[in-house]
Amino acid sequence: MQAPIPKRTVGDYFRVVASEDNTVVKIAGMPSFTLAKAGDWKQIQLPSSSYKSINASKPVLMAQFVLSQLNKFEPADPSMMIIPPYELFNSGYTFATPEYSHPEYFKYENQILLVIESSKKDGLLLDGKPLPKGTKWNPIEGTSLVIRD
Repeated sequence: MQAPIPKRTVGDYFRVVASEDNTVVKIAGMPSFTLAKAGDWKQIQLPSSSYKSINASKPVLMAQFVLSQLNKFEPADPSMMIIPPYELFNSGYTFATPEYSHPEYFKYENQILLVIESSKKDGLLLDGKPLPKGTKWNPIEGTSLVIRD
């Protein structure tokens, strides 16, 4: 699935790499495409305002490339993230964030993208507590999943 990074406006590149020949990739609201050979890939740019499911007929690797190097006003460093398939989602996670950022540079703000089945969002806990009332969720097109904005 594709989920934009909070507070960003220029979109990102998503690259889908086939692990097997003749892999059909479907992105919600867009025409499907076929990756003919294992190792073939296609890169698409999706806007920051979209939340889309990406499905493939065979296993793929999906990476998100954050567009920010060319726009000094975008609140993110250039980076690449490997997007795990929904089948690898887990019911519990532990993560660490840096406490301090370098004083000569911008202060960093840590973000977490929360994606969950819509029917389970009210049971989601962070540090053992429910999320605040009024937490905004956006549906991910073509799925029963939502993402916290």
